[in-house]
Amino acid sequence: MALIPSIDFPVDQVLFAYNNSVLEFASDDENKTPLYCDISIEGNLLTTIYPNPSKAFYYNFKELFPSIINENSFQDFTDIRFDPNDITTYYYSEDDNVYKELNLLLSVTYEDASVENLNRTVKLLRATIDIETYKIFQVGNLLTTNTVLTTYAENGFVGFPRVGYAKYFEGYPFDFTFLSPENCTLTNQTNLDSLSLTGLTKVTRLGISDGRTDTTIDLFFLISDGVNFIRLVDTSAKDVQSENPFQLKLIKDSKCPEGVYIKWLNNYGGWSYWLFNKNFQRSLSASSLGSINNDFNNLDQTTSPFLSIGKESQYTIRALSDNIEKEDNDLLITVLDSPKVYLFTGTPFAKNTYQDWIEVEVFNRNAITKQFKRDLNNIEFNFRLPEKNNMKL
Repeated sequence: MALIPSIDFPVDQVLFAYNNSVLEFASDDENKTPLYCDISIEGNLLTTIYPNPSKAFYYNFKELFPSIINENSFQDFTDIRFDPNDITTYYYSEDDNVYKELNLLLSVTYEDASVENLNRTVKLLRATIDIETYKIFQVGNLLTTNTVLTTYAENGFVGFPRVGYAKYFEGYPFDFTFLSPENCTLTNQTNLDSLSLTGLTKVTRLGISDGRTDTTIDLFFLISDGVNFIRLVDTSAKDVQSENPFQLKLIKDSKCPEGVYIKWLNNYGGWSYWLFNKNFQRSLSASSLGSINNDFNNLDQTTSPFLSIGKESQYTIRALSDNIEKEDNDLLITVLDSPKVYLFTGTPFAKNTYQDWIEVEVFNRNAITKQFKRDLNNIEFNFRLPEKNNMKL
């Protein structure tokens, strides 16, 4: 006598917390009548469900997983501080923010007061994926170790389309996040440089630059100007992605004037970055909070017939990137979906910390101006900064 799943969690695969995660099960004893099922996670009773007419239980854990995985409201407090003599200061565990392994107990009580249990352990990632992307790239089948948590490139890789894509602007803070084994070797197939990392957790964030150009990952692992094809290999076990030549296409742009630099939480749980060109527009909008009548004296004694309550005002930034390639376009449009976008307020080409960012709101509904006769796009975003603190009555 046991509980048998008809729909089960996939084995050795990371689940996306914000996608459907369905479990359907029933007892293999058809003579038993179930009353209810208690669902506990990590020993805490979270909900009770009831059987359908065929005596089976169905539950979609999308109702529970998002509230469990997102403990910091998507905020980024990881402070990357490099020691040029210590490679371990270049990588950080992101488990607390992005990843959890949960023990589930499903306990079914029957009419005869007997109880059956079903235990499951799930690997959960603070991430989501839409059905189109899943169908095209089968991303879910790739989420084991060595998977970079960034936008997937869609063209230019004949036979190997499922490749992470990111762009690194020299002189600005940059990192990338990946699902990691305990020990990992990174190889840049562009220049054949390699780097070994040890003692990793399930999700690792690798810092490339904190803004400085003389203290970057280049001290240990050379990132070439232009295209870098980076491969991640599990050196503690068999490489489960040995058929793929690389997992990340990283573009390094070394010609970076000052502009509008942002980072945003992408749908795979990592952080993506972009530098808009210097031709941006900064505007201040203001509106009155109203006034109070103050007309109580004769004309010769009146200077203020009303009292202004004050103003509310806010800066907006209109930023543009023009003539960008398709891969950059696919990366940038994910800003529209992001629940958290930060604007860089630090100094380019200097050391920066997590405190050199402020959260902004993207308030345009779309961002793409296509050039239909060319395979290039212009993308424009409007960022609303936090409301200013003004003096008020």
